[in-house]
Amino acid sequence: MSNKFSLVAALLAVTTASGWVAACSSNNATSSTQDSGTSSSSSSGGSGSSSGGAPHDSGASDAHAEGGALGLLVDNMSAPQGTQISLMVPTGDTPGTYYTYSDIPASNYLLMRSLITGTSQLADTPVSPPVVNADGSQITGELCFGGQVVGYAGLGMSFVYAMNANAEAGGLSSPTPFNASHYSGLSFYIKVDPSDGSAATIHFGVPDTQTADVVAWPMTACAIGDAGGCDDDFGSDLAVTPGMWTKVSLKWADLQQQSWGAQFPVIKQDQLIGMKWQANGSGADAAAESFNFCISEIYFTP
Repeated sequence: MSNKFSLVAALLAVTTASGWVAACSSNNATSSTQDSGTSSSSSSGGSGSSSGGAPHDSGASDAHAEGGALGLLVDNMSAPQGTQISLMVPTGDTPGTYYTYSDIPASNYLLMRSLITGTSQLADTPVSPPVVNADGSQITGELCFGGQVVGYAGLGMSFVYAMNANAEAGGLSSPTPFNASHYSGLSFYIKVDPSDGSAATIHFGVPDTQTADVVAWPMTACAIGDAGGCDDDFGSDLAVTPGMWTKVSLKWADLQQQSWGAQFPVIKQDQLIGMKWQANGSGADAAAESFNFCISEIYFTP
């Protein structure tokens, strides 16, 4: 099922994160890294930001030229204010930012809901001293997200905002597809707070123009007729070691849908909307479970 009530948080995220957010600094002591595994999972998803216009090519040749040995940088959590990502986008467009979403009271037993507690705005936080990774990258900043989860609570990112007709009059810009087809997959680092235990699992997803919520992309294929529902993005469960930075490396073929929404043969690498990291709880019949994780060094990989 799709998370229709995540749309309010998504709309706020174009310029600021919603009030549910916890921007929490993790333990910045230098730690080692390891690759994570992948598998399929089940739960519901979230949505992106405001409605958008026509598909927009990222300028694949330019994007490819910007990529180094690690690939094309999506975000290294170095925004001077807020959470604007580091991705190089087409001239006239704006790099994306982050939003939050969670289950709602009406969808939970006895009106229980997930709570994202803490400060009112997400923010990139410096990591000092930097964490030097085996792949040559350095974690110099992090974006952290936490709270209490019953069903699901997620951190999402839009890749690109395109100017719309009302933007000059104070209207919101619109998420637009990004072309990452010149890359074989993606990678990022994630650290889960060891004090939160292992009750809440984390699922990673990549919305495209087939699976994204209609608020993120109005022409999304999952919303056409009886397709089966949106937000069942191509993705993977994450296997991490709590308390240490874990590198997650995924090829496009590693990303699979969870089978509860509209189904599609493959992810559209040239029409990506964003990324999502979702903490899944045990459900409405269980107690709320705490979660807290930080992400950094996100790349499209060669």
